Amino acid sequence: MTRHLSLVRILAAVALLGVPAGTHALAQGAGVSDGTLNVALEEWSLGFSQASASAGTLTVRTRNTGTAGHNLAIEDQAGEVRYESPLLDPGQSRRARVDLSDGTYTLYCGVPGHRDAGMEATLTVGEGGGGQEPSTGGGGGSRGGYY
Repeated sequence: MTRHLSLVRILAAVALLGVPAGTHALAQGAGVSDGTLNVALEEWSLGFSQASASAGTLTVRTRNTGTAGHNLAIEDQAGEVRYESPLLDPGQSRRARVDLSDGTYTLYCGVPGHRDAGMEATLTVGEGGGGQEPSTGGGGGSRGGYY
């Protein structure tokens, strides 16, 4: 019940403050293209809800297009965080390379309350993956390396 009330308060605050134009649509360029995962962090979305990629090294480009601090975490099916960016202030971006094997991964913002508010997406890697158009919506291995 407390978790539900927190989400309601967050959504009410967003409604009162106003959300910048375009935040409900698919963020331009978000998703997987040519071996690069492009993530647009904004209130309350990653810019897509589902995407797919080929197994191997994936370049992850994360940009905070929102008005609050956000980060990106990639978690495998076992619940292990395979990559996590630092907290990005509005306008900041980060690029990293992450090795991902076949499987389904959950991407989310690790700032408390942001994942529950919709900043979550699914990435399918390997069989059937390979850069399909992303879907609009919400939201012990290597943890990747910055470059």
